[in-house]
Amino acid sequence: MTDIQVSSVKMTVSPFASGILCLMMIWAVFACAPKNYTLYVQRLHCDRCVAINTTVCSGFCYSQDTNLRGQMGRWQPYQRGCTYQMLAYQTAVLPGCQLNVDSLYSYPAALSCHCARCDTASSDCIH
Repeated sequence: MTDIQVSSVKMTVSPFASGILCLMMIWAVFACAPKNYTLYVQRLHCDRCVAINTTVCSGFCYSQDTNLRGQMGRWQPYQRGCTYQMLAYQTAVLPGCQLNVDSLYSYPAALSCHCARCDTASSDCIH
């Protein structure tokens, strides 16, 4: 039988370094990235509601605006939202549809996301 000796190592971390580490962890949790999402789809003249698992872009992006527009001259707000960088369309077959009803349902799946200016052609942008 052998003896195993475990030595403890004491590490000290400055409050500043631990604060930076904490901020980095928070950013990683809430950053703009693909997240799992469940769509519930039901079509007229089909028997069932179907749950479809996909990914959507979700998370926080840095934006700025000011309430001092008149005093600061002409101010252009900097608004970015979490949006698709790359996406792929997938197709599901809806069960129980009548013969004259299209049973195929196509939906987007986020492959990657990024923070970008809000595109009014494809997104609902509110200022």
